[in-house]
Amino acid sequence: MERDQRYTQLSDEQPYQSSNRPLLLNSVDLDDSKPNEENEVKTKLTPTSIVVSSFVIILVVTILIVFCLHDIKRLAPPGKPTCDDPCKITIVESIPENHTYVEGSPTHLSLFQGWKNLISISEDSIDIASHYFSLRGVDVAPGPSAWQGEQIFTDILEAGTTRGINIRMVESTPIGDRQAFKDTGDLSDAGAAEVRRLDMSGFMQSNTGILHSKMMLVDGKHFYIGSANLDWRSLTQKKDLGVIVYNCSCLAQDIGKIFEIYWYMSSPDAILPFEWSVQYDTRYNAVTPLELKLNNTNAKALLSSSPPELTPAGRSTGMDAVLDVIGSAKTFVSISVTSYLPALKNKNPQRYWSLIDDKLRTVAFNKNIHIRLLVDAENNASTEATKFLHSLVDLDGIRGRIEIKLYTVPSYTEEQRNIPRARLNHNKFMVTDRAVYIGNSDWEGDFFINDSGIGFVIYENGQLQQQLLDVFDRDWNSQYAASLNATH
Repeated sequence: MERDQRYTQLSDEQPYQSSNRPLLLNSVDLDDSKPNEENEVKTKLTPTSIVVSSFVIILVVTILIVFCLHDIKRLAPPGKPTCDDPCKITIVESIPENHTYVEGSPTHLSLFQGWKNLISISEDSIDIASHYFSLRGVDVAPGPSAWQGEQIFTDILEAGTTRGINIRMVESTPIGDRQAFKDTGDLSDAGAAEVRRLDMSGFMQSNTGILHSKMMLVDGKHFYIGSANLDWRSLTQKKDLGVIVYNCSCLAQDIGKIFEIYWYMSSPDAILPFEWSVQYDTRYNAVTPLELKLNNTNAKALLSSSPPELTPAGRSTGMDAVLDVIGSAKTFVSISVTSYLPALKNKNPQRYWSLIDDKLRTVAFNKNIHIRLLVDAENNASTEATKFLHSLVDLDGIRGRIEIKLYTVPSYTEEQRNIPRARLNHNKFMVTDRAVYIGNSDWEGDFFINDSGIGFVIYENGQLQQQLLDVFDRDWNSQYAASLNATH
């Protein structure tokens, strides 16, 4: 990220000289034969000047020491970062009502049950970041399918009141005419949670952006990250996927640093710093991922952050994490996202943004990799999205394979048809032969450049890679996925 830097330049103008008299040195006439003792410059050291000079020297040395210590703190300790915590990880998933697969298809813990488990085991604190909070039907469309969200709302309310859990919640400031949902206001009024709103557009140079992160941190040792907002539709009407990590303070405290940035930037007097304090730094990135065991299996992991303005020293940006996972693949890349568009839509006029698209084309051609891209049908129905997708799939077979399918979540009842922004594939994950990526962001430029988001990358954990690949294959081979060429 480039920032404006202003420099003060010294004037090149010469001192004023009279045209009819030469410039005198030390106010002494050059033709005097005797020195003018009254005009001699005599330098005398007084006790006061000695004290002042000593103070200045001490101040300068102190500043230099502070800067040196600041840099030393940022130097990573020798060796690879490791974690001895008994970390456990489980995939959590929401399958929309009436959305079925063939018998024997892989299944995982429901997102509803996963959230309930996290809230129930909390002993001290819960920190939640979500684009918005709409757990109750009253906020969107009242109906019987909101019951799971209503239960999560009740669990949060009881945790923050009856059980005395310290709960902090950050949501995005509503944009335009959209009104804030009632959940956070009611929880705040009940004394169950402290709530803040993050106005990304207030400090981004683009004057745009939203908080698009979705995470829950419990007691500094358990956390959720995935595609689902704290929204009842994410539990019964959308197809969402994430992971919950238990008893893993190394990673939990790292994601906690990201939350603390949101919490600070949503305070009334927050100012975006030129450089983030060392307390927000991390050692875990694509170069030095954290080495740990997940479910007793070796793994390497990191948490990325977007946008660059909210990414302190040592942390990979969301864009870098995605590109690294794609670039490290050797045989295949399988991607499931809501939308895919190599453009900055919020720019006026819009701008082409090709980083991910170029990377996919490059690895397919240079490394003969098989790429499969599964996107939501409704969110990629525009002419521009369709043309971009076709331009990508047209490279199929030149070198490597590139396949694209559109995923549809049908509505079966009148209630389902009347629920806004529902019945869609809301997943945001990628699996390769080398790694797993679980994210918050759709694959459009604005989500990485202007919006907040967190990415969770896990390398070299064959067990988790296979589980996520099985989920992808289930969706890819289902009756809900249609080839791009067959539909357009």
